[in-house]
Amino acid sequence: MQDESLPKVHSATKHMAHLAHCDCACVLEPPLGPVAPSLSGPWTTDTRTVSVDLKQEWRAYFNPRGPVGVAVLNRAAQRLLSQFEPSVVPDRLAGQLPDIPEPALQQVVTDLAAIGLIQPLEGQAPAPCSSTTLSAWLHVTEACNLACPYCYVSKSPRAMSFDLARHAATRLVEMAQRYGYRKLRLKYAGGEPTLHFGLVREVHGQASYQAEQADIELEEVLLTNGASVADEVLDTIAAADMRLMVSLDGGPAAHDRLRMRREGDGTFGAVVSTIDRALARGLVPDISITITSLNLDGVAGAARVALERNLPFNLNFYRECTPAGKQGRREVETLAPPPGRLVAVILDLFDLVRQFPAYPHPLSGILDRARLDLPHDGACSAGSDYLVVGVRGAIAGCQMLLGSPWANLSDEDPLDAVRKQGRLIFQQPGEGSDCARCTWRRACGGGCPLLRGSDLHDRYCAVYRALFPELLRLEGERLLAMEPAPLP
Repeated sequence: MQDESLPKVHSATKHMAHLAHCDCACVLEPPLGPVAPSLSGPWTTDTRTVSVDLKQEWRAYFNPRGPVGVAVLNRAAQRLLSQFEPSVVPDRLAGQLPDIPEPALQQVVTDLAAIGLIQPLEGQAPAPCSSTTLSAWLHVTEACNLACPYCYVSKSPRAMSFDLARHAATRLVEMAQRYGYRKLRLKYAGGEPTLHFGLVREVHGQASYQAEQADIELEEVLLTNGASVADEVLDTIAAADMRLMVSLDGGPAAHDRLRMRREGDGTFGAVVSTIDRALARGLVPDISITITSLNLDGVAGAARVALERNLPFNLNFYRECTPAGKQGRREVETLAPPPGRLVAVILDLFDLVRQFPAYPHPLSGILDRARLDLPHDGACSAGSDYLVVGVRGAIAGCQMLLGSPWANLSDEDPLDAVRKQGRLIFQQPGEGSDCARCTWRRACGGGCPLLRGSDLHDRYCAVYRALFPELLRLEGERLLAMEPAPLP
């Protein structure tokens, strides 16, 4: 019989069945290392922590300092947490809370410290960790078999040559080794990369060999529209231990409105077939859902496909194809969803998620590049630990900027050029800005820097602020559902 009077803490660290990718330079690493509490020194709570009520007197907490963003505490653990306001020495708690057995007390204090809900009062906080992963987006081709209205890639028959592909794999491993990264993450994209899959296979072989020689872990993700993926391609992806990300933008009508073949035929059935065939091969596809004004009515259909199959998914808000203040404003007005309607649609989607209480994947990272589970200062790793390689070897700091590259694969140190330019463009929100003062600042990282200062940035900011408390509640409910029921 479980004693509900004992303090209990649950966090996503116990249930990280799958860390979902997004189709961008996503934050995928904890920014801080765990800390072991010194029981003889004073500790305190973080006043920036946000909490919401759950059922049966549990509460969900978002800790903006990290390293773990979301945790749930029962009433006894909440009482223990309150002892740290304003501060307390942990080894004195036994005398203040005699009803809690000392082993249980020490375990919960350790848990609270490890997830960051309590912090050392003087000089013991862990320093921010630099990224251990270099990510590279490879545009293997500019050709595509679809004509999606929101795509930012200028379509053409151009494709990366095999010689350049092998060179790219070698240079990327060299860069990872030079800068001390322990992992290289390659994202194969286009256009539609399965149209040039022989090259993907070539890069994989070269990168695997080079990474093994350099003692660098290799992780690969193929981003596909899923419309015409052959069984042989899926077999190769499974055998190579690659990840697979598939775009699905709604139920049949909504998806086909956005993602039809150039001949005009819909692709929903073909995409779902790709997902199911991938599952049959042991793959766990990430489902990428892009939300525009054209598919608001059907977004839940795409989420249902993921939920019914226990697949990770993420929701991407439409972004204009050029940086703020330049071309493309008319596109924003037609394809960016109205904020109020967008919030209502996603809240309905959250209610759909509640119909799947056994869903195994964290939900705190599903909302448009924001991460409640991994608090972070910058919106993404663009400009620092991320680069994009075009079909001719040009290098940019973000796939949205490939038209204005910053370097080339043939340069002596392309990553250095990306970092220098990135410091100018991918800046964190300045002190005194609305972003810097916001409670949710480290959930979204200030939003996409390319949109900062634009009307679209402000509109999506309002959407984030409306949805983050409900997303926190949703992930808290999922964490509770993952815990075993008390014994009779």
